[in-house]
Amino acid sequence: MATVGPAFGERKFKQNYMIRLLLAVFLLGPAGVLAWLAVHGADARERTIELAIASGLVVFFTTLCLLIARTEVTINEIGLRRESVLGTTEVPWNQVQETRYKIVPLKARTFELISDLVVEAFAKFTPANLTLRVVRRDGRQIKITSNLKNARELIALVFARINPPMVAEAGGRIARGETVTFGPLALSRNEIAWRNITRIPLSTLKSAKIEGGRLCLQQMGRRRNTVCVSSGKIPNVLVFLEVLARGLLAS
Repeated sequence: MATVGPAFGERKFKQNYMIRLLLAVFLLGPAGVLAWLAVHGADARERTIELAIASGLVVFFTTLCLLIARTEVTINEIGLRRESVLGTTEVPWNQVQETRYKIVPLKARTFELISDLVVEAFAKFTPANLTLRVVRRDGRQIKITSNLKNARELIALVFARINPPMVAEAGGRIARGETVTFGPLALSRNEIAWRNITRIPLSTLKSAKIEGGRLCLQQMGRRRNTVCVSSGKIPNVLVFLEVLARGLLAS
């Protein structure tokens, strides 16, 4: 990807230490136990085996950490680039077809098998699990998760670049009387259609929001959501919400 001008600049986002911390718990922990058993064991043959396994775990941990450290996402005026041991993927802005976004609040019970110390450390890195997939027209994609340092900032930069033209295009089509689809959702001037089965007139819509990682649409007079689905299953979900909000404000 070409170097960009000073108007936007270029930012690089590397992996944080969360995965390496978890690897340390699950690999170096057992390695330490085996090393202790080898030192205090009486059988020479068992000590040799235990030390060999412990050494293998340490080498495996070190190798994985070095490989993980090579993962990097770059954002600039041209687009996104992700580099890792698996290769390089580029997504120019003018080739973006859709985004898939999901944010799920971090809950300690998700990590019941991990010590409280690790959960607390993870919470310091990010209070929620973030996932953003930026998909090219040919199907190739770049995935951004909370495992990147400053993932929130990177995701905000991506949306700031991608969403405005998408919102303008979708809003313009709806203003001309067209229906714009967002996967299983369809939005027109007067209603939202879900899988061509459930129809929600905009005049009856009480709220539309992402809550707990799910896109929830609730109608007036109903206690339960009419539609509640994982936000990651709705392409360009934030574009949908912004176009919807603008439409409601204009009505």
